[in-house]
Amino acid sequence: MQDGTLLRLGIEPESDDAADYHGRKFAYSITVSVLNDDERRIRAYCAGYPGSAHDNRVWRNMKQHRDPESYFSENEFVMCDTAYEPSWFCVPAFKCVVVDGLHLHPHKTLFNTVLAKPRVVFEHTVGLWKGRFCWLRNIRMKITNNKNSLKQTLRYIDSTIVVHNMLLDWREAEDRNAAWDESVVTDLTSTDNANRAPPIAQREVLDQPIPLHALNEMRRTQLMQYICETNIHLYNYSPIQDDLSLSHGDWSSMVGYDFSTDGDDSSVVSELD
Repeated sequence: MQDGTLLRLGIEPESDDAADYHGRKFAYSITVSVLNDDERRIRAYCAGYPGSAHDNRVWRNMKQHRDPESYFSENEFVMCDTAYEPSWFCVPAFKCVVVDGLHLHPHKTLFNTVLAKPRVVFEHTVGLWKGRFCWLRNIRMKITNNKNSLKQTLRYIDSTIVVHNMLLDWREAEDRNAAWDESVVTDLTSTDNANRAPPIAQREVLDQPIPLHALNEMRRTQLMQYICETNIHLYNYSPIQDDLSLSHGDWSSMVGYDFSTDGDDSSVVSELD
């Protein structure tokens, strides 16, 4: 998962570009782009841009974007919100643009709904990070024209991220040791048998690799196809009242009471009780 967050500056910058530190939320802030995994570890980040910098601008200047082959395989990608542009290694949500009174296609709406669930982990990650280090919520360090003033602030930010990941590793180690039971012997030979793996032709669409430097929309289209094939039965339905193919007997059997009373609510209440 990937997104940007703002770190509030408690002291007004005294640099020539002080106006650029005006963010959309705080009077003065620093923009930080964060990439995290499902365990809430911060895998990569970029800090130092002023609060007015767009998240996609910061992302384009990160090493992961400039040299994606060194960080992403054909089956790896990051998920993000609509602020980012799609690519073969970046899957953002669809922008809800109303054209001629028409909203997003139902498949795109479903895609955004499903994509929003794992993206919540990013909010948890940033919440843990800022909650552990209250200094991040109000950085009382002055940024001046001297480059060392910003570098010193960034060093403190670097140290908080390192400690954040260390605390997660220690907590995981403690949980793993507490849950380990030496009296239980598990034989994984049968489940690890390589012959149990399905052939490549039978893999789900999500497992099919995307060629490097493919079209920008190819990765997102592949993921949307997978989501629609596995989740569309939960959303593609019509109200039962509009299904005129059901007979009167079918209606009665499905709802559990007799409709022949024609508005007699007393029978309905008795059946429901």
